Amino acid sequence: MIRKPIFILEGIKITTFCIISAAVFTFLGLDHHSLLILFNMSVMFTVATFSPSKKPLSLLIEGAGIIIISTLVGGIISFYLPELSGLITICYGTLAFLIPRFKSQSNIFIIGALVFSISVAFPFDFYKASILALCSIILIIIFLLTYWIFDKHIIYRSRTYYKKIYNSQRYTLSLICFSSLVIATFITSYLKHFNEVGHLYWINITILAILQSSSEGMIRKTAITRIVVNAIGAFIIIFLMSFIMPNIFWINFIFLSLLLFGIFAIGYSFSTRTLLIEMFVLSLTHLLGQYHHILSIDRILLTMIGGSLVIITGFIVTRFIKNNDKEETIEHQTFSV
Repeated sequence: MIRKPIFILEGIKITTFCIISAAVFTFLGLDHHSLLILFNMSVMFTVATFSPSKKPLSLLIEGAGIIIISTLVGGIISFYLPELSGLITICYGTLAFLIPRFKSQSNIFIIGALVFSISVAFPFDFYKASILALCSIILIIIFLLTYWIFDKHIIYRSRTYYKKIYNSQRYTLSLICFSSLVIATFITSYLKHFNEVGHLYWINITILAILQSSSEGMIRKTAITRIVVNAIGAFIIIFLMSFIMPNIFWINFIFLSLLLFGIFAIGYSFSTRTLLIEMFVLSLTHLLGQYHHILSIDRILLTMIGGSLVIITGFIVTRFIKNNDKEETIEHQTFSV
């Protein structure tokens, strides 16, 4: 049974942390663009370590560290070695499912791979990376202080916190992720010839998000749900940005914060959470000055591509593994006789 008040309190705490972070960086004189990047980073801190139950302090530090490193390394590599960024994205995403043996750690590395994919699309040099690194230190201090003050569920011994992932699930999901990301790389290279299609990294993000949210037997259902719900969210944002929301930064920022609260407070339903995340992403894109109505349509298209890749590769991989298991069982039975 879902204890809804816990999610509401978690949403209040997380939104408070992100708003405090934005207020601090506004006071320090950062421009709106940098402010939103750091605001998004603070959101990723909380997404990577989210749980309404008790959280070990070491996990919070690990989650924040992975997000910072993924952001900085992704931007730097894409700026200086763009030809390697695609290969590293594939390796990072695959290993994020393969290496971690516990669900909480797996979430951190998958979100890290997701953040890396975003940073690759927005490269920056060492100078900007150094500025972001300094701001990240301030951000992680605010993150830990906020949890220390407001979160009574932090624990220091995490022996009972971690939920183990079965080896078969790790191998299956990592193989599906690898296959999907490899095919996505070729599709992305093809779509780059069409200037009308932007933010192609959304294909990789869709793949990672679907696999993170689903078990082996639920991949198709999760992918279809995400495709449909994302389309609904995109059309809602088109309506809001066309007829209701004024072009005023702080009003839109308040709306963005309300969406953030909703993701954690009432997002215990997968469909509701996916809808709010979709609206949050497009609203953030709008505030960054990169939004146009065609972008929402692109978002639907790229989500469909990423979801379709996961469905197809998931079907092939699971069938292949099941056939191998049957053959091994038959061989084992024959040998035993």
